[in-house]
Amino acid sequence: MAEPWTVHRLAAEVAMSRTHLTRLFSMQVGVAPMRFLTEVRLTEFTRLIEETRMSVASAAQSVGWADSRVAAGWFRRRFGIGPSEYRRHPHPTCIGDMPCDWCHGDCPKPGQPVRPMRPTTRVLQRDAQIRPNP
Repeated sequence: MAEPWTVHRLAAEVAMSRTHLTRLFSMQVGVAPMRFLTEVRLTEFTRLIEETRMSVASAAQSVGWADSRVAAGWFRRRFGIGPSEYRRHPHPTCIGDMPCDWCHGDCPKPGQPVRPMRPTTRVLQRDAQIRPNP
């Protein structure tokens, strides 16, 4: 995951053209290879922010983003808040009848499990749904 992959380099590793690799990968997984890598990195980055005391920059580097601003940008697109704020409030829920900034009225009621926050854009919502291999 921390390797600086490109589609060209991935294709060379598996002896395929970039186009063929992307087509096969997208058919099997549901997203393009680099989008999948971004999702894997974002998932691990989120775990590191939640479960460790690593700095945002160190967490970003450990998952393959050399620039913490890139990691923070992807994080903000997914969760609507920056990683430092998420660290302070990892699982926000609504208090009272007003929808909070994170859920826009879709927070669970008291006693219900907390669902993952929704992607903030239509494209991310579609791409975040990685299909399992049938």
